[in-house]
Amino acid sequence: MNKRLIKFIIVCVLVATVIGGSIAAVVVVSNENKKEKLVVYNWADYIGPDVVADFEDYYFEMTGREIEVIYSMFDTNETMMTEVLKGDSQIDLVCPSEYSIQKLMGKGALHKLDMSADEYEYIDNVYPAIREKVAEVFPADEDGVQMNDYFVPYMWGTLGILYNKAVVTEEELAAEGWGVLWNTGENPELNGKILIKDSVRDVYAATVIYLKQEGKLPAEYEDLSIGELINTVDETLLGLAQDALSQQRSFLKGYEVDFGKDDMINEVAYVDLAWSGDAMWAIEESWDGKLKDYTLGYYVPEVGSNVWFDGWAIPTTAKNIDAAKMFINFMCRPDIAIRNSVEICYTCAVDPEVFQTATDEYNVAAIEYLVECEYAWEIDEEGMAEYEDGEGIFYTIDGVTYDLTEYFGDTGRYPDFSDPEIAAVLGVMQDFGKNNDAAVTMWEGVKAGVGEDDNTSGLLVATIFGIVGGLALIYGGFELVRHFKGKRRLHDETISE
Repeated sequence: MNKRLIKFIIVCVLVATVIGGSIAAVVVVSNENKKEKLVVYNWADYIGPDVVADFEDYYFEMTGREIEVIYSMFDTNETMMTEVLKGDSQIDLVCPSEYSIQKLMGKGALHKLDMSADEYEYIDNVYPAIREKVAEVFPADEDGVQMNDYFVPYMWGTLGILYNKAVVTEEELAAEGWGVLWNTGENPELNGKILIKDSVRDVYAATVIYLKQEGKLPAEYEDLSIGELINTVDETLLGLAQDALSQQRSFLKGYEVDFGKDDMINEVAYVDLAWSGDAMWAIEESWDGKLKDYTLGYYVPEVGSNVWFDGWAIPTTAKNIDAAKMFINFMCRPDIAIRNSVEICYTCAVDPEVFQTATDEYNVAAIEYLVECEYAWEIDEEGMAEYEDGEGIFYTIDGVTYDLTEYFGDTGRYPDFSDPEIAAVLGVMQDFGKNNDAAVTMWEGVKAGVGEDDNTSGLLVATIFGIVGGLALIYGGFELVRHFKGKRRLHDETISE
């Protein structure tokens, strides 16, 4: 065969190999690029560490398609709302609090969700009491639009007092209620050891309820329910709240958002205004092996408090709505819900009755996870008999009975919504609307110390005079230096002559 022909054939084969490899590589890259994306925007440390990866596996199992969850985090509802309302953010799923959902709905920024079982297999697991409370606080408008159609509850809880049991007794808490945050019992150990959330909405709620408890509200506010009170933001209440918070400053260690849990565990502080989930986490971390007890406790004053709900919502700008719906459904599955709860210590929105009665494989997996994490344990008939009727919470798997009382019977984790008196004194926050800026201004002034000792005007005048005086001194000094420099220059010129 002609050598030139052989060389030509070899070159063609090599070229074909290179081209084929390139095409294969392009196909691989192309397939990789076809992997779906789901952008989830959630609070920090607000999901089990392995749950996102488990959802990716679940999605592939259900659809045969791969998906990548891009998980981003925010620290406040306000940060989240700013991002969603930009209109150009690629967010498929977000987890706002109730008042933020109200505001986003009002801006037309959320999709209405189809709540049918066809879309959400596990949607019926959601605690009915949450839905009922939301419907009560945010009723349908004249067009039939209601909040329950725009979000699926994820976590919920209360606002209360995290305290050191060696410093603050249950008797003090019962007697003082929210007054503990103002050290109304004059406990010397609390001076400079009280932490308050750096959150105007939580602080405002605790403060106006404290004023109600102490009988310091004007007559026209006395008959307001807790829910009405914490959502009434007018000049009178803002002024009273500012005065109370200014008086509180002398007892405080400071304001915090997230480090309060650690300060309480390490006994740097003895009292903290806390969300129930953070409190549950801190309490568990405070176990003292020598005392055989937890050093911290959580208390919600009987006069009332805030109950809050965070839930999944889909922005109108979402690109992958189908995957977002599947993610919501996955979060409502009992085993996933309980794993999230245990990992972050917040209370999931799945009905506690579901965990106590359902027998499907996912519910059994949830109970087994509680046993594995030592939140539940085996119990025999003798142990069950030690509980009074209706007190114990038990679950039986394959003939073995487990005691779930410590977990589901903890009122710090699961307030008894079935008790009308308890439900009545747990108010839900709503959007402050046009009064939000006034509330923020009040809070920033309190933190800056404006208005302390009822001397706001004097402080302002003193500050102005101080600034003016300082500028006058600087100007005078400048003129004096220039005067002497001028004389020195004249003196030098005279000598040179």
